[in-house]
Amino acid sequence: MVLLRVKCEGELSFQMTIESFPITIGRSPNNTISLPDKSISRKHCSISFQKGKYKVENLSATASMNQAEGPKEFSISAGETIDIGRWSIEILEEPSGAEDITISSPLEKTSVMSYDPMRSVISSQKIEISAKLSGKKLKKVLQGSNFTFGSDPACDVTLADPYVSRKHCRLFIHGNAIKVIDLSSTNGTFYNEERLPVFSTSGSDSFRIGNSQIDYRLINTAEKIRPQIESRLGEMVGASREMRKLFTILKKVADAKCTICITGESGTGKELAAHEIHRIGQRPRAPFIPVNCGAIPKEIIESQLFGHERGSFTGAIERMIGFFEQANGGTLFLDEIGEMPLNLQTRMLRVLESGTLRRIGGKEDIAINCRIICATNRDLKKLVCTGSFREDLFFRLYVFPITIPPLRERKSDIPILASRILKSISGEEIKLSKEALKKLNDHDWPGNVRELKNTITRGVISCNGCVIGEKDIHIIPIERHFSSYENIGAVEKGLIVSSLKENKNNISKTAKRLGMARSTLQQKIKRLGIET
Repeated sequence: MVLLRVKCEGELSFQMTIESFPITIGRSPNNTISLPDKSISRKHCSISFQKGKYKVENLSATASMNQAEGPKEFSISAGETIDIGRWSIEILEEPSGAEDITISSPLEKTSVMSYDPMRSVISSQKIEISAKLSGKKLKKVLQGSNFTFGSDPACDVTLADPYVSRKHCRLFIHGNAIKVIDLSSTNGTFYNEERLPVFSTSGSDSFRIGNSQIDYRLINTAEKIRPQIESRLGEMVGASREMRKLFTILKKVADAKCTICITGESGTGKELAAHEIHRIGQRPRAPFIPVNCGAIPKEIIESQLFGHERGSFTGAIERMIGFFEQANGGTLFLDEIGEMPLNLQTRMLRVLESGTLRRIGGKEDIAINCRIICATNRDLKKLVCTGSFREDLFFRLYVFPITIPPLRERKSDIPILASRILKSISGEEIKLSKEALKKLNDHDWPGNVRELKNTITRGVISCNGCVIGEKDIHIIPIERHFSSYENIGAVEKGLIVSSLKENKNNISKTAKRLGMARSTLQQKIKRLGIET
C-alpha cells in the first residue's frame, strides 16, 4: 500500500492511498489524481512501479518536471518527491511496524471557535490527543474540528493495531463538547467499555478502539481584539473604529480553516472581505471562485456547483467541472447562501461533512479540499425558524460570523472612500468640494458603498472642471423596505446606544434609565450586537 501526499506551494492539499499501479496525474478529471491547475497538462505524467522503484514518465509536451529540463523518464524511491509546477507529490510506503502510532497535524494554524462582539474577544480552540498502544504513548496538540482514527496512514491518528479498521472512527469538536462516530468498524468503538456507534462527551475524556486507548482534552484560549492602526487592508479602506476592528478580525481568521459567514446589507463589500481573507490566508495563489447562489437558475445550480458527466441529462453534451472542483486547493465564496434551494442544501451538507462529492451522473467520489466562505444579507437564523434553511447546514456554515457595518453607521469612512473611488475613476485630477462632501455625509446610503460609488461616478460625469460641487451630486432616492421586526429592532438599538452614551457605558445606570432589569439589558445588548 502506497500513500501519496499532495502539496500545493508546500502546503498539504490532500492525501490518497494507492493499491495498484500505473497511475496518471494531470489536469483532466479522468486521471487518478486530478490537479485543478491550468499550467498543468491534461495528462501530465504517469507513475509505475518497476524493480522496487517508482518510474515517472513525463507525458507533457511543454512542461518540465522536478525543476529540470531532464529526461522524459526517471525513477525515484519511496520518500522522494515529484515536482509539477507549484505542486509536489511525495511517495510514502505504508510502514510495517516502524511506528506504532502516528499523529499528523492538520493544516490550519488556528482553529477559531467564535467571536463575541460585546466583549470584542475571539475564542480559539485546540485539542490535545494522547494515544496509547502496546506500552507506547504519543501526545500531540492539534488544530482542527474533526479527526479520523484508523490503521490507514491517511488518517489523522494512525494506529498499527491489528484490531483497528483502516478508517475506524471520527472525532468531531462541537463547541466545548466532543462527538465520536464509529465508521462501521469491524471491532467497534468503546466508551466506558460499552460499544457505541456514536456518543458525545465533555471536552476531556477517553475512548478505546482495538487495543488502543485514546485520551483527549480541549484547550480554549481567548484574545481581545483591538482595531489596527492602518485604515486599509488590501483593497478595503476605512478609518472608522468599526472598520479597523474588522480588518483585525479578517487577519485573525485568514489562517484558520473554519467556515466563515459574512453578513451585511447589500453593497457593504462582502465579496471584497472574502477575497481579502483568501489573499492574506495560507493559499493566496490558489483559486478564489466567487458564486452568487441567487443569480443562478434553480434548474442548473446543482450542475454548476457539483459538475456533471457527459450524457447524465438532456443537454449534458460534455463533462463539466463544478465550482467545488474548480476551487479545490483554494477558496469557494458562496454569496447569497440564503437563496440556495432546500434540496441542494442537503447535498452541500454531505459534501462539507464527507469532504467528497460525486458529479451528477458520476460513479466516483472526488476528494474536495477547499475553504468555504459564505455571505448573506438575510437573517439565516430566521430562515431556519421558517424552515427554508436547514438547521444542520446553518451550524456547519455559521462557525464564525462576521458582520460588515452599513455605511450609515460609519460615516467617518465617507471621505476616505470617496477619495479612493475618485482616484480609481479619474486618477488625481478631480476632487470633491466641501459642500459636495457635506451632502454625501448627510445621506443615509441604503445602498451602502455601491451606492456611494455610483453617486460619485455620476458626479464626475456632471462636473465641468476639476472639482465636484454640491449641484453635481445627484442622489437617487431608494425606498428601503423594513419588516416591522426590523423597525422595532432599529429603534430599540438606537435607544439603547444613545442611553449607554449618556451613562458612559454604565450598564446598571442605563438599565435604570430605561426602566428594565440589568440582566434584560445585557441580553438585548448581546442580541442587537451593541458594543460597549
